[in-house]
Amino acid sequence: MTRSELSRFDGSSDSLGLYLAFLGVIYDVSSGAQHYKPGGSYSFFAGKDATKAFITGEFTETGLTDDLSEVDVESFDGIQTWSDLYEKDYRRVGKVVGTYYDSNGCETQALQWVRQQMQRNDALKEEQNDELKVFPFCNSEWSGQTNSGRVWCSRTSGGQQRDWIGVPRQLFIAEKKQYRCACVRDTGSPTRPAIVYEDDDSHMETGPQDVGDLNHPRLKEYEGCDPKSFECKIKD
Repeated sequence: MTRSELSRFDGSSDSLGLYLAFLGVIYDVSSGAQHYKPGGSYSFFAGKDATKAFITGEFTETGLTDDLSEVDVESFDGIQTWSDLYEKDYRRVGKVVGTYYDSNGCETQALQWVRQQMQRNDALKEEQNDELKVFPFCNSEWSGQTNSGRVWCSRTSGGQQRDWIGVPRQLFIAEKKQYRCACVRDTGSPTRPAIVYEDDDSHMETGPQDVGDLNHPRLKEYEGCDPKSFECKIKD
């Protein structure tokens, strides 16, 4: 079907049925009409391919589209879940000629790109899971009345049971271009390679191999906090 033909299956009184498309595949959602027909909670999906809105939650005119070119890689986490749901609960009836399939029903480069993004997302999640084992989240609390709070480490902070406490540090997350609080092991050998500069004499007492992961290049200390303390007070 073309997009124009699909739009005639929006469940309205003069429509030809109740279809929607996800990632270019058209499904008959008549069995879920209470959700997709006019007035239903998901009626804005009917008669179109609004793949982007499924994974971003953007239900505006610009969001109800199949164009994923500007969606960040982490948002591709939900695509397989939605695809599995429609494959399980509804019947395939065709494909949309356009972004993901050509007039012969063959896949386009855009669909291949989406699959690559899904693979990148899987790899990123695996990296993040590995990183959480090395740099678990801190405990934290914040007071809106004083615009201040604290972050601290324990043997169970970040929901991870471990045999060390660590110290709070700010860990730079490149994908989000921002910092988060991480508990960092401050004794023993580094978990992963770290950068140590020749003119850095901060390791004179213990040596660079006995500071755990403190030399990791994406870490920085909290201003005004004792670098050896398991707790740091912070202000807005």
